[in-house]
Amino acid sequence: MILSCAVEEENDASNPVTFKPVQFITLTNENTGGGSQIAYHLSGISEESLIFCFCQEECTREFVTVAALEFNEETTDFRYKMDLDEDFQTASSRDWCTRYQ
Repeated sequence: MILSCAVEEENDASNPVTFKPVQFITLTNENTGGGSQIAYHLSGISEESLIFCFCQEECTREFVTVAALEFNEETTDFRYKMDLDEDFQTASSRDWCTRYQ
């Protein structure tokens, strides 16, 4: 069992997850009720400059200003910090139409 754990650790070390800094991530999830959109963006990025996927007119929008934001293209996971002194919080955009820059 310990040998198995050592092998897993070795695999994790050889395939590190790479997050790259981005200025914003927008998520769109349409459903029969109109859908929703969420934007995570760095302070100083205007809400008007964010790029969303198409969504019905009834879509709701939520804007979240964060201190740090990173995205992993391979896993579609992103992570953010509300304050630079905090740890990263990780989320997935797998089930959302995602735009980022």
